[in-house]
Amino acid sequence: MSTESTLSPQELFDWAGLAGHGPFPWREAIKEKASGIYIITASHRDEEPEIVYIGRAKQLNKRLRQFFRHIPGNRGPHKGGETIIHLLETGQELQIYYALCDKHIECERVIINKFEEVCGILPYGNKKRGDLLSIQTEI
Repeated sequence: MSTESTLSPQELFDWAGLAGHGPFPWREAIKEKASGIYIITASHRDEEPEIVYIGRAKQLNKRLRQFFRHIPGNRGPHKGGETIIHLLETGQELQIYYALCDKHIECERVIINKFEEVCGILPYGNKKRGDLLSIQTEI
């Protein structure tokens, strides 16, 4: 799951001109109802957090609740993030960061593209770059 270059969520938000919030522990209720981008990091206790997922939401609080409720193997409510939920089983700590963004689809593409440019791969849990399929080279 390791990337060659480490980026922080705040560095990505800063690069995109967004005000980042976080970290928040996994499953902590995010009250923000606006649209935006969320970034999930994972780490073992003695490691630096690593970005494992970049997502977008029309309503941040609703989308993150869907993520928290997802049961592996089910089609919904957040099948796209299923690989992230499995990280909990390995004892990793997950944290959430978010930034508000009216154009959440475009913002997600920009941030994912920057991550891929710097790290050479997509984040662990991202199977797509925006709306385009991409092959992930490291799992």
